[in-house]
Amino acid sequence: MYSLFHGFKYVYAKNDAQTVKAVCLERHTSKECNWIVKAKLEMPSGYFIIKQFVGEHTCGDASLSYSSSRSTSSFVGRLVSEDMRSDESKRPVEVMKDMKKHYGVEITYRRAWMTIKKARAHIYGDYMESFKELSWFVGAFRASNPDSMCVLERHDSEHFKRMFLGFAACKYGFTFCRPILFVDGTFLKSTHNGCLLSACAKDGNQCLYPLCLAVVDSENYDNWYWFMEQLKDFLEDGRVLVFVSDRHDGLLQAVKQIFPSSPHSHCLVHLKENLKKRFGGLDNSKKKYLVNLFNLCAYAPIVREFEKLLNKLKKEGGVKVAAFLDTLDNQHWCHAYFPGKRYGELSSNLVECFNNWIKKERSLPITLLFDKIRLKIMEQMSARRSASMKWKGVICPIMEKKFKGLFNVSKTWAISRSSDDLYEVRCNPSVSVNISSRSCSCGEWQINSFPCAHAFCALKRGGKNLNDYVDHYYSVDAFHNTYSKSINPVPTIWKDVSVGSDANVLLPPLCNKRLMSTQHCR
Repeated sequence: MYSLFHGFKYVYAKNDAQTVKAVCLERHTSKECNWIVKAKLEMPSGYFIIKQFVGEHTCGDASLSYSSSRSTSSFVGRLVSEDMRSDESKRPVEVMKDMKKHYGVEITYRRAWMTIKKARAHIYGDYMESFKELSWFVGAFRASNPDSMCVLERHDSEHFKRMFLGFAACKYGFTFCRPILFVDGTFLKSTHNGCLLSACAKDGNQCLYPLCLAVVDSENYDNWYWFMEQLKDFLEDGRVLVFVSDRHDGLLQAVKQIFPSSPHSHCLVHLKENLKKRFGGLDNSKKKYLVNLFNLCAYAPIVREFEKLLNKLKKEGGVKVAAFLDTLDNQHWCHAYFPGKRYGELSSNLVECFNNWIKKERSLPITLLFDKIRLKIMEQMSARRSASMKWKGVICPIMEKKFKGLFNVSKTWAISRSSDDLYEVRCNPSVSVNISSRSCSCGEWQINSFPCAHAFCALKRGGKNLNDYVDHYYSVDAFHNTYSKSINPVPTIWKDVSVGSDANVLLPPLCNKRLMSTQHCR
């Protein structure tokens, strides 16, 4: 460290168990520098005590250098290991810049890459050890969170196959969230590669609410079927769930078989991307127009409006677009025909947010991956619990803001009263609102379970309390219940130092890394 800061090179004139003597490189080669440091081992303390130190160089600028042969990958790794504890995704170019900025030393890209590899091994243990510790983590997690679900499967009782992790606190909180699950898979970046499957929900304030996750070798039917089996056992929920996902064949089959009564919504964002692939030869303005028309079809709240827009899309999109639309079952993508209640949710982007939220963790060894995600969810739940205690309203802040937007949209409309619960809102076009049945002829109140602009007008005119006509999932009380439970810590203070030393340890998966790289989820 001293030589790096002062920019000179040194050599060991002597280095054994009793004595360490270092001199300037110029003194060693030409005897022209007085710089020297000498230390000896003192017993019984076991410390090396400096006996001689001449800190002034008499070789002029001959010893000054921007590089150092002593800045090995192991040494640099020790310097940057603390930074990597807080930023596991650090790249070699960033290590090169840090060494130049903080120590004035230039290192090669290869040395920086080796530095990161050794630093991660120093912080997290090597690849084999990460699997040896996974068995311990499973046991410790179950002991600390006894009501949670942790399923670890092995190949031939030795090699890791897949693992499911569901948090009891999240399961309890999910009963106060809308019964919609957003599911997806994303690839991992560690030595194991593999795929992370996850199921997430939204809380009453429209925020990400992770529920459970699993690590498998790839995204295929077998693994999705297994994941859905664990999910069903984990939830024990009497509610009819709605699933929102992309159109992965294995996922579609698994949901249909494990949750036969659950409606399945295809992600609108993925569908639009698939539709764009049919637009060969069209200019950008035409493509944008057709995608927007497809979007209007999906959001059309009533069948008559949907059919009108769909026919227009088929006519203007041509044969290829019509062929694509014929492959879609209307009940899986548009509001007008959807058989379940999905509260206006049309895309699985929420899971993409989760995948981005754990972007750094995806490159960690498997034990650290599960533990870091557990920590993030644990801290998130605690932070939201504390923040919500300051809320003064009846419904969550995001939904309160939505009411303000409805007011701005509807303040110029005229309204006529037919009976205590029936109103006509004269806008363009005019609609009928029935307060008692919580319905509007535009269809949006029924779809979203939240008053539309027309219903907002009718409720205000009738002197009703708006909060009484909002689904209870959006209430502050439901939000408090969502985060009322906690994920418990998994301390390592009592961990057996010999963990992983017995014959029954968990070994890395049998999968060929090159084969797995071709099976990554999209």
